[in-house]
Amino acid sequence: MNLRLVWRDERLIDWVASLQNTTTPANNYILVHPSVKDKIWVPDVYFDHLKRIDQPAVLAKPTSLRMYGDCSFRYSARVTIAVSCPMDFHYYPADTQRCDFDLKSYGHTEDKLKLIWRENYGANFAYPVDLQNYYVGLDNQKQFVAKTLSGRTYSGLRYTIILTRKLSYHMLQTFLPSIVLVVVSWLSFLISLDAVPARAAVVMTCLLTLISMFSSVRQSTPNVSYVKAMDIWMVVCVFFVFSTLLEFTVALKIRAKKLKPKVQTKNLLIIEDSEIGKTKLEGGPSFGKNIPPGQPSPSDSRSKNEEIVQKLEFISSIGIPALFLLFNIIFWPWLIIGSQYNSHIDDTTRIDTEKVELFTNNNNNKFD
Repeated sequence: MNLRLVWRDERLIDWVASLQNTTTPANNYILVHPSVKDKIWVPDVYFDHLKRIDQPAVLAKPTSLRMYGDCSFRYSARVTIAVSCPMDFHYYPADTQRCDFDLKSYGHTEDKLKLIWRENYGANFAYPVDLQNYYVGLDNQKQFVAKTLSGRTYSGLRYTIILTRKLSYHMLQTFLPSIVLVVVSWLSFLISLDAVPARAAVVMTCLLTLISMFSSVRQSTPNVSYVKAMDIWMVVCVFFVFSTLLEFTVALKIRAKKLKPKVQTKNLLIIEDSEIGKTKLEGGPSFGKNIPPGQPSPSDSRSKNEEIVQKLEFISSIGIPALFLLFNIIFWPWLIIGSQYNSHIDDTTRIDTEKVELFTNNNNNKFD
């Protein structure tokens, strides 16, 4: 970034006037060596939450110091900064991150030093920024006042970098392949239950491929302690493929199950025959090979099991895809609307265009 600071120190009016009389600079300023700033007063500004600042150089550091006739100074330097930025990944990969860059005064309170944007247009992009995985925007906020625990107030400036993640990468690499795998697992409903190896191979291949794909996706996703939108999608896709496998297992179990015949034991009735004088037992259980009336035959058991399996297959072949479709109807509006994805894209595009045009229109400023 190109950092430019402009301030005015009227205490140096005599020194500036003496230099102005001995030289005739263009544009009414003198370009002095940057080391002069060590001998004059400079604002004690710093970036809040700064982690690292670098200044690339070839032969000399890219810095300049201008001195104007009205005792104004403009310090310019090209620096690379890294700041700490808290991020929210609840809607990942449709998330939008806002990274604040706060420029504050360290030792001078607000009544002694007040920071303002030059001509009220603040930070800007010199040219449109296009990253491969993000839409980039810039939001300039007005100056703010930072208040300490002791009650002192310090002037500050803030600009915000807006990063909206592009969905195209994850749509092609994650969402569409996972949808295809879930749909392929439903093709097992078209395979007969008699072809157990073929049907099990289709579902198991889809399940293992899905788990492997999501394991590789998790390696590139941020590690956070809360649930992300991508986690919800992964778990639900695995659940629907597993439910197809579970339905196949239950259908095989029902088909192989045999209905146990109910043994009906009749009460023994003792009858005394007065003529013969013998006791006869009537109503005892039958031990013959013939099946008593009312008890199901093996063929009846098989037909009843087949009927249950057919109903289960029919309901599952319609219910599981319908539930997955319902999940998509709920998931995508929640992801796009809940994350305000479209509005963030519009804001980043509009901010980019406005800032570049504003930078172009103000490039004739005397401090540029």
